[in-house]
This record gives sequence, C-alpha cells and structure tokens, in this order.
Amino acid sequence: MVEALHGHFKIDYVFIRESMSFAETKLMLSKAVRHYNEERPHSSLEYMTPSEFRKSVEKSADMEVIL
Repeated sequence: MVEALHGHFKIDYVFIRESMSFAETKLMLSKAVRHYNEERPHSSLEYMTPSEFRKSVEKSADMEVIL
C-alpha cells in the first residue's frame, strides 16, 4: 500500500511541479496527505477515508472492552 501511495504522490504532485521551491512543495504535500487521509475514500477500506476507518476500528475495540 505504501508503494501505491508513493507512486501516486510522485506522479500527481512531484513530477508535474518541478519548478516549485522546497517550502511550496512541503506545503503542497502536506495538503495532499491530509486530503488522502481525511477526504479521499479508499475501496480497500470499504469506501471510508483512512481517518474514518481508524475511528471505526477504535470504536469497535472500545465496544469489545465494554462487553
């Protein structure tokens, strides 16, 4: 999964923006990571974002402790 993410970032964010400064690139990648984790649903996570999936797993774990 990490290889797919790395490839996606290289193609969509790095290769097409060769003239950006380091600070601009850092900001843009930070926004891209936030989008990837908080807004973009993933089919492998039942079409939830990674943040939503993490919360559902944590909720399930909390429910198991209660039972």
